[in-house]
Amino acid sequence: MASTITVYNALKDLVNKEQKGFINSAVFNSLADIAQRQIFNEMMTELVEGKKLAKASVDVGNRLSYRERKIEDLSPFIVIDHAITSQGNNQYSKPGNLYKIISIRNGAATPVDEDPTTNTGNENDVIGEYELLYDASILESVRNSRLSGPTRNFPVALIADKIYVFPSDTDDILITYYRQPGSITFTNSAVDFSPVYASNVVNGIEIPDLYNTRNFMLPEHYVPELVSVMAEMVGVHLRDSDVYNYAQAKTAAE
Repeated sequence: MASTITVYNALKDLVNKEQKGFINSAVFNSLADIAQRQIFNEMMTELVEGKKLAKASVDVGNRLSYRERKIEDLSPFIVIDHAITSQGNNQYSKPGNLYKIISIRNGAATPVDEDPTTNTGNENDVIGEYELLYDASILESVRNSRLSGPTRNFPVALIADKIYVFPSDTDDILITYYRQPGSITFTNSAVDFSPVYASNVVNGIEIPDLYNTRNFMLPEHYVPELVSVMAEMVGVHLRDSDVYNYAQAKTAAE
């Protein structure tokens, strides 16, 4: 992951080139989360653009694919098979750090045997993922359809203020989703708190506190972009044309 210490030192060297002391840990920490979220939102937009390129057959394949590279970069933000217990009446609360749901499946799903000669016919068997809907009016059309109404084999989930699943006799569901940007702790655990640079001062020298510092969730190769985005924020705030122009030049180069 992108090291908070690396980004902090690079930004401090850039902004404090005249020893004016504009950047300290408090200022850095106030901007770190904003910068990461800006880059994260751009990555999600680029993922959609990559999907369009793939559909238009103008994107290269395999590991060089623009879309595949974006999916890989976003992988730290994916939470797989997060279990949610029903609140009753086919309702489930969304995770607090949810950004966008990727898929939903039954928490205790047992695949139906599609071979009619061996199928037990157990009505509690469930197969496949939930069809995700975001429009309540479409849901009503689906539920009222005699041909495409929700069944155990073809369940449907409406994503609204909560998650509503049909059929409704399900205990737990497992969701895979993109989480909101957080940070990585000293033990390499993902948490919902903002990236933070922590330090101690010993004999007048600032020493990074590795235990309390939390790194960005972005991959390491996003360090230059983080420095660029944060430099632009600082340059605008300080009305420092050199810092602002550096950030603009880096952005244009990308």
